[in-house]
Amino acid sequence: MTDSPAPRQWTITCPGRLWTHNAERNRHWAWRAAMVADWRRDAFWIAMAARVPHLERCALTFDILQARGRLADTGAHEPPAKALLDGLVDAGVIDDDSGRQVATITFRAPHRSPDAIDRIIVTISEVTP
Repeated sequence: MTDSPAPRQWTITCPGRLWTHNAERNRHWAWRAAMVADWRRDAFWIAMAARVPHLERCALTFDILQARGRLADTGAHEPPAKALLDGLVDAGVIDDDSGRQVATITFRAPHRSPDAIDRIIVTISEVTP
């Protein structure tokens, strides 16, 4: 019996102002566009600096560290997480964020940031066919 190697993993941390689906509903589209652009750009550069290689398929786990306010529902921070995912596509980590390249996305319940800085920590796990 042979031991199969563990899948490769990378963890990157992206600081930035978090927002929720509910907050997005009450804002102008230009506000959202600016927030998405910031997260997408920052995720691109952080992934490039971490030298995350191109992957054919991956699984993503999002850990949300929230600095202020009542802790949000588990999936409430999907908008900045999606922008972060788009930044990974821009960085060439994956070709697309479709189901063919992204096997699963897991959101962990938000928890309090220890240093009052919002951030998303994403673990990128290689999925082999």
